Amino acid sequence: MLQLISRIRGLQRSRRRLILLLPGLLGGAALAGMAGAHPPQSAAVAAHGYHSTPLPGAYRVINLGAGELVAFPRINDKGQVAFTLSGRRALFYDGTRIMDLGTLGGSIAGAGDVNNAGQVVGSSSLPGDAPGIPTVEPFSHAFLWSRSTGMIDLGTLGGTRSGAGSINERGQVAGNSLPSNGGTHAFRWSPAFGLEDIGLFPGASPSSFTFATDISDSGLVTGYGLIADGAQRGFVWTRKTGLIVLGTFGGLFSSAGVVNARDQVVGSALAPGNLSHTFIWDARNGQQDLGTGGAPESYPVDINDQSQVVGNLQYPTMTRGYSWTRATGIVDIGTLGGNSSNVFDINDKGHVAGSANTAVGTVRHAFVWSAKEGMIDLNKRLRHAPAGLVLDYALAISNNGSIVATSNAGLVLLKPDCNCRAPHAVGPIASADMVEVGMPFDGKVSFAGSDTSARHHVSWSWGDGSAAQPGQASESKGSGTGLGNHAYATPGIYTISATVTDLSGNSTTVTRKIIAYDKTGGMVRGSGSFLSPQATRPALRPGAGPASFSFIAPSGSKATAARAELQFSVGTSSFHSKSLKLVKLQGGRGQFEGSATMNGVGDYRFALTTTAGANQTARFGLKIWHVDPVTRAEVVDYDNLRAGPGNTGSAVSGTIVHAP
Repeated sequence: MLQLISRIRGLQRSRRRLILLLPGLLGGAALAGMAGAHPPQSAAVAAHGYHSTPLPGAYRVINLGAGELVAFPRINDKGQVAFTLSGRRALFYDGTRIMDLGTLGGSIAGAGDVNNAGQVVGSSSLPGDAPGIPTVEPFSHAFLWSRSTGMIDLGTLGGTRSGAGSINERGQVAGNSLPSNGGTHAFRWSPAFGLEDIGLFPGASPSSFTFATDISDSGLVTGYGLIADGAQRGFVWTRKTGLIVLGTFGGLFSSAGVVNARDQVVGSALAPGNLSHTFIWDARNGQQDLGTGGAPESYPVDINDQSQVVGNLQYPTMTRGYSWTRATGIVDIGTLGGNSSNVFDINDKGHVAGSANTAVGTVRHAFVWSAKEGMIDLNKRLRHAPAGLVLDYALAISNNGSIVATSNAGLVLLKPDCNCRAPHAVGPIASADMVEVGMPFDGKVSFAGSDTSARHHVSWSWGDGSAAQPGQASESKGSGTGLGNHAYATPGIYTISATVTDLSGNSTTVTRKIIAYDKTGGMVRGSGSFLSPQATRPALRPGAGPASFSFIAPSGSKATAARAELQFSVGTSSFHSKSLKLVKLQGGRGQFEGSATMNGVGDYRFALTTTAGANQTARFGLKIWHVDPVTRAEVVDYDNLRAGPGNTGSAVSGTIVHAP
């Protein structure tokens, strides 16, 4: 059941989001022996033989929410956004305000997709779930929500679980469900025909599966599944044709991911050596290999309605975003001064959203790219932005130019600036990462807006059960700061929040985590971030990406009694320890073990290795795994120590302290 829920959550990416199993299955093994490969130089803009409209000159910032992103956000052509943050609620920004869509009677819900009519699909738990018991998974059903109908239960194919990940402009839905027995089945739902079981491949075992990834406006469904011999193949399906099995290029697997308005499908298929190639398929021309652009592997992400494909080229030590057209072939779109870039979305104007390394080591900035202007750091095109705000990943882009991005102040929406009055935006909380128990702790938050006459007040919550406190606010010419201070009585990891409210009652909250420690007793602790290697499982974002951690554990006989705790986030997955035990502390290195949940559910084990130091001298190594409920085999979910025993983990930006 855990694997099914992971698949449903992982594929609640919807249209224009291709998160394939292949990168997770292959990991870095397929790149063995390719260390000498290097990316080609970025092609000149003039080499692109297609039209690209100008990018907006500036963007204004709208805070969508604090907390960790649980699923990839989706945006429609109106700039409305469906998303899910930690706390597991389906949220919808309708262009003016953020709405909680509710549930089907349970405690959690997740948004999967939104169309231009503002209809949202996803999955929700039902009455009787057990939100306070992380090891008990709630039943979940696919839902369809609209402002006029509210949340509608789409049901299942006879079993206990279903999830919806894609919706087209006709209100037809693609998703996945358990039947009364056997493995997962892809489905299509429509107002006219209800839930239609797409079924399994001919001759496949009842325990095999099919999994839907997208649906076109004509009703064509894409996905992947297991054929009779147990190998994975991509498929396209219509009611007229049934399942059409897509092939490989000589390797073992294929998977179909995203389909555009022309019913052109992009996906990934393995070539000899089991290296991934991008393909494009349509009913007239069949399946065509787009190659790898000279890299060992290529993975598609999206195709727009102009038949432009974008994705990522995988090298042994880096990833590079690419654009493909029939006129140009695969073109490396470059970086922001570093060695890697990742693409996440494209709109019909040829504007590409993603993230790239800057010239400063592991620092990542969000970008927008076009053939005409090349790669633009979005941090350099913000208007009325609060001080300290940094955008790191641009995840979704609409045809009206709006962009959903992650930042050090949470999830934000970037709207093309119209030189009109806009609400204030709030930046990150500036503070120390760690504070000694009993000592003053100072927090600072910035905010800014276009209205130079606006006035705001700030309140603080310190995460330790104490009452919210008003802060000191000062502002001038539309920009301001809020200050707060506190003293912690007990060691631990705390989430502090600052809420900025204007005189009309409009409020925005940002959060951050800090560690309070006891200096008199032995206590190991750490907090920071690092550039994670490619995740082991597809439920985690493929490719290198940002990861953050906080941990604290007593050590030595004089240690103050405090709960040992680890919090770790990578991609759209958040791990929280249920138990954490210090195994060994010697020579600047610490070894820990324990159990954890992922996004609030499941039963995971982990092994943690830390090296004390600050910034790049500190290292963080983590392996997470679970036991398959059917085979009882151990399944590795995340491992940045997989290079071997000599690997001490990733160099971090932050601090790790071993105090015996």
